[in-house]
Amino acid sequence: MNQNLPIPVTGSTPVSSSSFKIRIDATTGVHIDDIDYVRHRKTDDGYLLRRLDMPEIVEEFTFDELSSLLETERLTVTHNYHSSKSATGRLNSGGDYLSDLPDNRQTKWSDRLEIVEDFLRAEAAGKYSRSDNSLRTFMKDWFARKVESATGRFGQSLEVKSPPSPTAIRRWVRKFEACDHDPASLIDGYGRSGNRDARLQPEAAARMGEWVEKYQSNLKPSMKSLYREMRADFQTNARGLSIPSRNTFERAIKRLDPFHVLAARDGEAVARKKLYAVRDRVDVTRPLQRVEMDEQLIPLQTMMIERGVWDTLPDKLKAGISHDRYWCSKIIDVYSRVVLGFVITPAPSAASALATLKMALEDKTSLAVALGCKSPWDMFGLPELIVTDSGRNFTSKAFRAAVLDLGCSIMIAPAGMPQMRGTVERSFRTDTQLFYSRFPGRTFQDVVEKGEYQPEENIVVSIMELARLMVRYFVDIYHNTPHSGLAGDTPLNRWRTGVEQFGVLPAPPFDVRRHILSTVVQCRIGNLGVRVAGLRYQSKALQEARRTFRDKPVLVRVDTDDLGHISVKTESGWITVPCSTTGFDGISLDHWRQSQADLRQKHASVAALSEEIVARALIETREQIDALRIESKVPSPIMSSEDFVKIDRDLARGFDMVRPEDGRVGSLPGDIETGPTAVEEDDVDDRVKLVPAVAPTTFFME
Repeated sequence: MNQNLPIPVTGSTPVSSSSFKIRIDATTGVHIDDIDYVRHRKTDDGYLLRRLDMPEIVEEFTFDELSSLLETERLTVTHNYHSSKSATGRLNSGGDYLSDLPDNRQTKWSDRLEIVEDFLRAEAAGKYSRSDNSLRTFMKDWFARKVESATGRFGQSLEVKSPPSPTAIRRWVRKFEACDHDPASLIDGYGRSGNRDARLQPEAAARMGEWVEKYQSNLKPSMKSLYREMRADFQTNARGLSIPSRNTFERAIKRLDPFHVLAARDGEAVARKKLYAVRDRVDVTRPLQRVEMDEQLIPLQTMMIERGVWDTLPDKLKAGISHDRYWCSKIIDVYSRVVLGFVITPAPSAASALATLKMALEDKTSLAVALGCKSPWDMFGLPELIVTDSGRNFTSKAFRAAVLDLGCSIMIAPAGMPQMRGTVERSFRTDTQLFYSRFPGRTFQDVVEKGEYQPEENIVVSIMELARLMVRYFVDIYHNTPHSGLAGDTPLNRWRTGVEQFGVLPAPPFDVRRHILSTVVQCRIGNLGVRVAGLRYQSKALQEARRTFRDKPVLVRVDTDDLGHISVKTESGWITVPCSTTGFDGISLDHWRQSQADLRQKHASVAALSEEIVARALIETREQIDALRIESKVPSPIMSSEDFVKIDRDLARGFDMVRPEDGRVGSLPGDIETGPTAVEEDDVDDRVKLVPAVAPTTFFME
């Protein structure tokens, strides 16, 4: 197909992501081979890191060594782990991810956070004070704005909750400010009420108190390291005393005065910090310090009219284009202006927002290569601050909880103030000038001429082609075009020089990302583990959890881009469970569906196939899957629980595998049903629905 998009002259082969350089700050948590470190100082070649268990020992690590440790999963880097803000958040959340909180607690937390943030912004603008009368007026106005902004047909009921008292609001605001505006500080303590203090001997309690006080130190020791040292002290110097449990020890730390903790660990200036509005003005000095997210309605009909092909399209296709509204959800780095990721979706949702954020965490060079780009797309890492508008997809508790679980901060810009997201807003205008206005209208005509016409499917294929060209536009054109906001520098060059000078924070490990950013279902654990997408997943830790849960369902998270492992929620937290069938690392759900469809065609009975046959099918279909990826691979909004369960039922229908060495079939008589069921979702608007596709899979559509 002819394209009239200007492609800049670059090298013939995309540059690899070897330019990635890790950044470690004073509060960054560094974990290497079961040893905790903190930054001592930076050198020209890397970092000097101080061991927490033996502070007198300082070790040197070069940038190359740190990158190698990260690739081999021996290094974990946690942004702001040793700040009091993060420590307080871990205490309030009980060590769990915010995304894992029960729905009622998550809703209450989200409502409190919205009220507190709105009040602090209004207070900074001089509209309200903290007196009882002013707070009552604020809540009256706040509820009025909620009702006014609610959408729906006449007669539709709206949920209105009892307003909090002025005393409650002041308590929330004080706690929020004392914890450096940490959203996790507003999680309620429900479920942890009552007297749970261990009955320690007075001597043991006094000795534990000495270790609790050590948490208030500018060395910023972690609770884990302090507890480990305290246990060693009890075992060596206090053999007759009972050792406090870790929960008892952490609860004692929580009772410390938050102002004293902040002052000791971060300084008095931070402890006295009050004005939340200061976060609205950020001087950006390095990559990923501030990123902005927003959506833009794709002007399909306008594009066709401007290209002179609108009148040549069938009436049904024109009706479909006029009726269906597609949006581009994009995330951009303010420092360099590079595009970190984008998703095309029929409707903005929490799922599309999370998928866009997920793309920013990943190296996208392989995608750029598959789509024929000449430049790399190796811009990735953990954003420090994410700025969004006040749309429901960004203010939803699912999105905000996931952002905070990843270790990022989030700022919701007030409605009617697009200048607070000026970078991404201006980039959309640039997209219209450089891409949409030059989009080859022949794309839609080619779709119609390919064969039997089906309006809905042809619209999908046209959008897929649009997305494919959009990747090339961002990577090869936009990133290599001099930018006026960068004093004539290009986004690609500004990113490279910034990473070389400052480094970037690495994204959390893949397992952690799966725990936070993936599809959630429920499964029961059987004697062969759990079954997901027609595959068995088994581990020793999973069977140990089975003794606790018995026949009760457990939460399971599935990354539809990699079926090699799943995450299972146990009482001790999320665990990673491997697929019992080898060869599924890096295999997507779409790849597996295509492979199984081929197996069903080639074999009269698929009740029990050997792993060798399955492995051969995966290899044979890889070329076909790669072709599909080249045609349409753009990340999709995270699949909803209901849609995944529908696909799972089809994949599990009459299908199992045996191992040739023992001939054992992958299911036993009397084993409980271990397949997934959907998880209830209360935010109906945030659910992701699949659109019928021409190909067996749709990679980026909802």
